[in-house]
Amino acid sequence: MEKTLEFGWSDISSFNAILRLLHRPTDPASLGVTRFLFGLMMIMDIPNERGLANADIMWGDPWECRFPLFNTLRPLPLEWMYVTYFIMLTGAIGIMLGVFYRLSCVCFILPYWYLFFLEKSRWNNHSYLYGLLGILFFVCDGHRYCSVDGMFKRKIQNSQVPLWNYILLRGQIFLVYFIAGLKKTDKDWVGGYSMKYLSAHWVFDIFKFILEDEHIDYFIVHWGGFLLDLTIGFFLFLDSSRPIAFIFCGAFHLMNSRLFSIGMFPYVMLATMPIFCSPDWPRPFISSAPAFLKWCLPVNEPPQWNPYCIECPVSENKKGPRHSNNESSVSSWHKAVVVGLCGYFAVQAFLPYSHWLTKGYNTWTQGLYGYSWDMMVHNWKHLHTKVTVVESRTGQELYLDSEAWTHSWRWTHHADMVKQFASCVASRLESQYNITDIEIYVDVWLSLNGRFSQRVYDPTVNILEADWSPFREITWVLPVLTELSDWRTVLRDVENSLEKESEHMDAVFVADFPGLSLLNFIEKDLSNATLKALKGSIEVIIPQEGVIILQEGSSLQIPTGEYHQVSPLKHSPACYMYTFVNQTEQKLESAWIENKENRTQEYSKIPRSRKDIYFQLKEQEEFKNKVTVLQKYQEVFFRKMNLWYKSLTMIVKALQSIISGIPLIVPSSKQTSTFS
Repeated sequence: MEKTLEFGWSDISSFNAILRLLHRPTDPASLGVTRFLFGLMMIMDIPNERGLANADIMWGDPWECRFPLFNTLRPLPLEWMYVTYFIMLTGAIGIMLGVFYRLSCVCFILPYWYLFFLEKSRWNNHSYLYGLLGILFFVCDGHRYCSVDGMFKRKIQNSQVPLWNYILLRGQIFLVYFIAGLKKTDKDWVGGYSMKYLSAHWVFDIFKFILEDEHIDYFIVHWGGFLLDLTIGFFLFLDSSRPIAFIFCGAFHLMNSRLFSIGMFPYVMLATMPIFCSPDWPRPFISSAPAFLKWCLPVNEPPQWNPYCIECPVSENKKGPRHSNNESSVSSWHKAVVVGLCGYFAVQAFLPYSHWLTKGYNTWTQGLYGYSWDMMVHNWKHLHTKVTVVESRTGQELYLDSEAWTHSWRWTHHADMVKQFASCVASRLESQYNITDIEIYVDVWLSLNGRFSQRVYDPTVNILEADWSPFREITWVLPVLTELSDWRTVLRDVENSLEKESEHMDAVFVADFPGLSLLNFIEKDLSNATLKALKGSIEVIIPQEGVIILQEGSSLQIPTGEYHQVSPLKHSPACYMYTFVNQTEQKLESAWIENKENRTQEYSKIPRSRKDIYFQLKEQEEFKNKVTVLQKYQEVFFRKMNLWYKSLTMIVKALQSIISGIPLIVPSSKQTSTFS
């Protein structure tokens, strides 16, 4: 145990022994390098995923509906939002350079968590992780190596740090992997339903020599991801398995960086991998560096003593810097650190499974998508959202554009945000249209992990009066029809057969509860639209044909360009599917082929603007297939430079606006197509 973990049973045999172990003097080199890399990653993250480059769009519209964690939390005026970003960016630079270290951490942490709590619809696991790491670096002594502070304070330059600094960061990264693995024990993940069609991406080409696409999706994506998350933390801790763990972990994150648009997350995880290595791992690299580079590298001398650390008797085979003086005394502060460390990990282990307490944030999934570490377990497909506003006195119904006052689409996934959206809509209608005394009904159709599309919320419940509490179960959320989960294999086979028949054929699979009805409209550009009952019986009302009953297995041709109504019969949910051919897409593709041969007269009926858009997309697709790797990186580089240019320009304009008192120009709110 001592040889493998560098501590023995005697080091954890009592509270006092654990206290001394956690405060053992340790080389600060690895911690300092990790701090530098984390700061660098955050600098690159702020203009992009934190939204600095698009702050005018995100925060400039005063009529935008927000989804804060606390309803009293509001965005600042746009000028001061830019100042908030500027403070956060300054803090990230300070963390990277290790200058005014604690103050820089505060400058990063406070704006970061303010923006995080300000908009729940942007929450995800890695943005939550960045905020946690910012707090951990504030607590740790990350500025004792490779920092500007060390250049001016000889007392802290290249000085030891207590071992708990490493344990805190290693433990946090371990929990990210391990709990993500535990979350992947979900039946949908191990069954291969969460991530579909990833095998089509080029990163999996190496596996296609021995595996079919569906096997890659199942064994490599789902089971490979599950086993890696569950075990990689253990392998990173051990010296013997760490090299192979680095290979698998590095490949995993690099593949994710190509597969998903998840910002700097893969690179942050790559930057934190070396924290599991020996604390002095950077020193051999510095020793072997060319002489002309040594002036800009940290000093490569044995770390100096830190009086806060506790030197304890150790056996000769233990690694780590030693101090020749007597043992340091144990203070109440040392004891408080141990208690705080245990409390932090207890909270981090509790939160991902705290949904039995915060029932108000449970909809179809457990809690908000953030601190749960259920990364990629839930795959959503949006079918339809209808927001109906009813004037209570007259009974008049108005249909609201679901994107009228928000750029977000994730509010439809979570009942707490649906409640916030309804309250915001009521406020906007009163302010802009003088419409009061209303009822709001929301009908959202989603598919979770390849299941039938179904309603999420009871469409007969007035959301404004619906009960919601963070600690009570939501009664107006309809349950996921898990009894129909076995149908997913059938649905996948139907999709594959339609794709083989024609790439322009598509299918929509619907399940609905008895007593409810779906009012549906088939666009005119969809031909050969057919409705088929898959399970149970349904009633179809077509204006010109009347009422038609479809029994299980029977089908019906649906007219296009008009509404029809579908209602399940009897006492159990009914399942049905629509199949259709997208005639416009078919014509556009033919027009594209004809256009390349300069013969476009046959397709003059297609709207010119739509054709132009389609042609432009096809040209971009062909260009992407032809560009070299160098051209791709050039495109990425210039795109990033444009983000930085806009970010810095807007910060300057915001400061000028504050000084001059002239407000920034904000984007106009969406009011042109609010109702239909």
